[in-house]
Amino acid sequence: MDACTRAQLKLSLGKLRNSRAQAERAQPVASPCISVCKMDEAHGLCIGCMRTIDEIAAWSTMDDTARLAVWKTLPERACAWLNDTPCA
Repeated sequence: MDACTRAQLKLSLGKLRNSRAQAERAQPVASPCISVCKMDEAHGLCIGCMRTIDEIAAWSTMDDTARLAVWKTLPERACAWLNDTPCA
């Protein structure tokens, strides 16, 4: 992984951890998009928000329960990608 991607992943992880609680309280549940929209082909995830292309496409039609389920996976995805290992 190049230094630029690693730096972006660290930034994304921090923003996801800081924004999650606020997004979960919003009605409707807020999008995790941080306007860094770049899909990583190898991981199948957006470097900015850690969502899959299917999750991004479906976001506007998801109910809050589904949105919360996605939000709960995002920090773990970013951490696992950053460290190439599962993270708690």
